[in-house]
Amino acid sequence: MHLSETSIRLSLPYNHDDRFPEWLAAHCELVGEVYLPIHRAVASTARPWLGPMNPATYRDRLRRLAPVLRAHGLGANVVINLLVLWEQRAGVIEEVGRLRDEVFAELLSVAVADFELGRLLRARFPDLELSVSTVAEVDSPTRAAYWVDDVGVGSICISRAINKRLDVIRAIRDLGVKVKMVLDDCCGIACPSILSHAALGSEAGERSGEQPCFARSYVRRRPWLIAQKDVVPATLSRYDGLIDRAKLDGRVISLESIERKLSLYVAATSWEHPASIYVEPEDAFDRIAGCDRRCPECRWCEQAFDWRWDKLLPPGEDPGADRSSIAG
Repeated sequence: MHLSETSIRLSLPYNHDDRFPEWLAAHCELVGEVYLPIHRAVASTARPWLGPMNPATYRDRLRRLAPVLRAHGLGANVVINLLVLWEQRAGVIEEVGRLRDEVFAELLSVAVADFELGRLLRARFPDLELSVSTVAEVDSPTRAAYWVDDVGVGSICISRAINKRLDVIRAIRDLGVKVKMVLDDCCGIACPSILSHAALGSEAGERSGEQPCFARSYVRRRPWLIAQKDVVPATLSRYDGLIDRAKLDGRVISLESIERKLSLYVAATSWEHPASIYVEPEDAFDRIAGCDRRCPECRWCEQAFDWRWDKLLPPGEDPGADRSSIAG
């Protein structure tokens, strides 16, 4: 089913490319919003910073983007998706005010993972559209209700761990919020290093967001941990009526790569992961949706998927090597 036959709209990453506003104007069909980081001098957002070092220069660049968004009815979702330290909070609130008043006006929404920051933003900006970042790991109606009842969020980007738990997604949506979902970030499900990654990413320094995932080598040897959560284009239509925004990962990739992913998810026919790391069998979705995640015992995904080991592993590494330990 082509994406146009669903109610789902895409959330595209802003990658700081000077060509982005003009490119977006030509590629905004079936797009609902663009998400972009707050300036790294204000707070970190779990990805390397590719933009200008001066916050004022960054706002100037965003002023070029805003008219394109407005002309095509798109939103601007500013991401603040890590812990914000106490001494940073006043600066974050001030910068959100500048982005609203000087750049995006009614187009602005803000995604947060820090619960207290969400409360502070709601108190300061009663009418601001707030959303919850996937980093907050909202994986149940109970967790969602904290944000809905106490912060007044209008949308939740669900935990990637429940991407294929359709009953849980529906229960969260039934709370009266819009639902977003990250489609394709190549992280492993239930990553054990997420706490250290988030803590280091919260350090707003010269290399903000540049730390790698410490479980990356483990996951690349067991890519079924990716397949349990990432959504191939051909299955996106299954979320029609459950999610409102499908979010493409890509703040640090090229505009050409974003365009390729965009075309794949708009067509919604390919069973290949957009990073070309595997091809998913057509019956895999239902098996994964109902499985108990006991991969070492089951091994169905390991044997049934077409894994592209040349894309997953370093050159010359044997995909059949012992997977009982992390090897690098």
